[in-house]
Amino acid sequence: MDRKNRHPIRKCGKCKLNLRTECGLFDNPREQWNTHRKCPGYMSEAHYERYLARQRMEAERRVQKPRTFVRQEEARMARTAQHNDGVVNIGIKDTG
Repeated sequence: MDRKNRHPIRKCGKCKLNLRTECGLFDNPREQWNTHRKCPGYMSEAHYERYLARQRMEAERRVQKPRTFVRQEEARMARTAQHNDGVVNIGIKDTG
């Protein structure tokens, strides 16, 4: 049986790519261990650097689109505001 999930298996215990709920780099860690004698990313600094580079690219993407990020934050805050009757949530706009 071949499971298709990102959840690390027992052998991934000490690996830096093990994020406890998923593998940082591979889509299916179980398949990596089954096809190879040892997962290519296990305790590998090169693969860990690849993971960090991917994280940096995603962070840069968020910085490159600051308006999208600000708009999402405003929407999150608007969902927390309450209407005068306490039933309907409304958004709070800056008038200044």
